Amino acid sequence: MSFYLLTLAFLAAFVSASKPVAITWTDCSTSKYHAKITSVSYSNNPTTGSPFHAVATGTVDEYVTGGQASLSVSVNGVNVLNRQHSVCGTDHIDFPLGLGSADLTLLTCPLQPGRVQIVMSSTLSNIAPDASAVIHVHASDSKGEDLICAVVNLKIG
Repeated sequence: MSFYLLTLAFLAAFVSASKPVAITWTDCSTSKYHAKITSVSYSNNPTTGSPFHAVATGTVDEYVTGGQASLSVSVNGVNVLNRQHSVCGTDHIDFPLGLGSADLTLLTCPLQPGRVQIVMSSTLSNIAPDASAVIHVHASDSKGEDLICAVVNLKIG
């Protein structure tokens, strides 16, 4: 009986151990884009099993009344999520297979030209495997013109 308890204790410790999450990002916009991300800050060192918060700060050169954002996520080269959303407001995303979730606070429309912030709160489950993920974000304004482009790279474990 004690062997089974020891095995259960080992598995519980293994599954619940947090892993570091390294994050890098790039602004992939060109000169024709109306917004530019200039910095991303994090509230703590991201790990699986713990909430972390990120704030992307930048500038926008036009009055924004609306538009569409698309998000795609690939893990180890395999596309696992595609999502469309308004560039305005908030969004909640549940990651596939119970691997976590994210809450986004996007643009507050209508938005005057100037400084802009996008806020994300996210938790990755401790069961997330060691992996590399690439998140690509593209947004266009209500006229269909390019607004925002960002690529975020995550290294879990």
